[in-house]
Amino acid sequence: MESKYSDFREAAEKVGAAFSVIYVLYSKKLITWSSSSPSITPRGYNEHHVPIVKWQYNKTCLDMGSEVKALIEKRFDSIIDWNVEALQFNNRWLLVPQRVQDVREQDEIDLVEATSIITMNDPDFAIKANRELINLAEFLNLKL
Repeated sequence: MESKYSDFREAAEKVGAAFSVIYVLYSKKLITWSSSSPSITPRGYNEHHVPIVKWQYNKTCLDMGSEVKALIEKRFDSIIDWNVEALQFNNRWLLVPQRVQDVREQDEIDLVEATSIITMNDPDFAIKANRELINLAEFLNLKL
């Protein structure tokens, strides 16, 4: 991916904090597909939404999943805990705050419902998580 952004900070500013992690993974030529929210739209940016980041590794980089997971979950010095999980299809991966996983498992609900519950009950948590994604992007940029 040729980017119109100079670095992950500019990408975060123009597209949203969740995209900063995606930008780093693309810049390292590790991924072919991504999805992230919240993002900046014509209506603005709502950092009160808990971030959801998904990506799919290049066929030549499939072994990177466990390395990136370990970097994020075990080596990144974070304010909140993060969860990285391999999804069941297409070599796609999911990055969300661990709290989202906890709510999903406790209440036996899907990802969107879990993020909505957290957003409604603790909007400051979403702000912290979105802001921490830029630090995570910087960390991954240095370690990968």
